[in-house]
Amino acid sequence: MKKKIIVMATLLITVLIFNTSSFSQDKKYFAGLIGGVSLPVGNFSYGYKPGFNIEGRAGVKTSEHFAVGMDVSYNTFSFKEGYGVLSGGQNIIVSIKGLMVFKEFSSFSKVIPYATIAAGVNMNKRFSGETVWGNIYETDFYNSFAVDIGGGVSFKASEDFEIDLESKLNSSFDNPVGIFSVNFKAGVNYNF
Repeated sequence: MKKKIIVMATLLITVLIFNTSSFSQDKKYFAGLIGGVSLPVGNFSYGYKPGFNIEGRAGVKTSEHFAVGMDVSYNTFSFKEGYGVLSGGQNIIVSIKGLMVFKEFSSFSKVIPYATIAAGVNMNKRFSGETVWGNIYETDFYNSFAVDIGGGVSFKASEDFEIDLESKLNSSFDNPVGIFSVNFKAGVNYNF
């Protein structure tokens, strides 16, 4: 796990320091904070209720239409009451991913659509719960490969700040069923 984080951080630092693109824009870097509701989908939705998501991202614009960076997020889902669950139980997912953003950064428009793709590692943890069949035991954090695909719109509040509305499909391939969720969120993005 530590090796994956070190490799991803090294790649980001390399891109930030040795960016040889001829793209010349004053506001070359971005950082943002975004959050909202997470809806479990597929088989994951049978046992879990909607939760919340908060995500931080930062990166560098490498051209007028493309940026790379890092994405760190936190998702939480509680067990559904029903299906035999009596009390307790929660699943949290902490993600660290490489991020690609496709967006017209130099647009003069006040509303700018964008798309994102992220891939990296999810660190999953399940907390204990009680069911009619017995106890669900707490797990340690375990890692899985994850991919996110999303899109949204940015509303320019000023030259430096944007308000983002975004939807994203999160896919975690940690078992034959997988963990899938859809996030609907809002946040701010700062360009510097």
